[in-house]
Amino acid sequence: MRIAGLIGLILVGCGGIARVDGRDPMSPKELIDPLFEAYAEDPAQSLPINGPVNLDVDIFRGDVLVRRAEGLEFPRLITTRSADFGAGRSEDGFLALDDVQIQATMEAGPEGPVLVIRANSGHPDADQMRTDLILELPEPSMVRVHTGHGHVEVRGCTGPVDAQTNEGNVLVRTHRPLQGNVTAISNLGAALVAVRGESEAMIDVEARGGDARSRVLGASLKVLPNTTSSRFQGVMNNGTWRVTVRATEANASFHAIPNPEFTAFNFKTP
Repeated sequence: MRIAGLIGLILVGCGGIARVDGRDPMSPKELIDPLFEAYAEDPAQSLPINGPVNLDVDIFRGDVLVRRAEGLEFPRLITTRSADFGAGRSEDGFLALDDVQIQATMEAGPEGPVLVIRANSGHPDADQMRTDLILELPEPSMVRVHTGHGHVEVRGCTGPVDAQTNEGNVLVRTHRPLQGNVTAISNLGAALVAVRGESEAMIDVEARGGDARSRVLGASLKVLPNTTSSRFQGVMNNGTWRVTVRATEANASFHAIPNPEFTAFNFKTP
């Protein structure tokens, strides 16, 4: 899956992928389970964008990982596509991978240029398909990530961050103090935001069908009087940035800890 560089447009992929023998290191490598899943791993792509990056990602289904990568010159995008149509339909799934459309464009935004990434599929069995994305950024400025079905993780970004999924878990964490508002929402799954204690935050954590949890170390925390087992509200240090965490049929959590990016978090999924 090649990138076609045009003025104001970067095309990451749009079908037309054929099976290859893998001898070309820049060609996608297609793997087919003889019974079930068809899977394609596309070559990593370096996107020729300098400076801080505003990011806007919206995909139909799949996991998304956005992470800050120190020392990286340009943003890097890694995509995989898969289809699981059930036993005996791996060939159908393989052919359906061409219907996954992945596009990346540079568009004007109120805070400067925005890297916009969209993934969709018009296949009749698109609810059994997905595309997973990994985006590595030298310095993310603003990050918005929405997926229809899958897990979302945003790592090392200081905000603003808007991370949402309709079904799956959401994890936002950074070892640097916040510089913008953070939203983490799962409409069916757990959601967690983890930052360092130096951050200034107005915290609003709500779990519908689960517990609202908080753990704050090395920071001043004022718990607001309307806090309950399913909703936690508080002010950390002097406030400033809004942190909104929402989960459904699972727990919603906020942590202020010394090593957010190097801590393992366990999620209980619905």
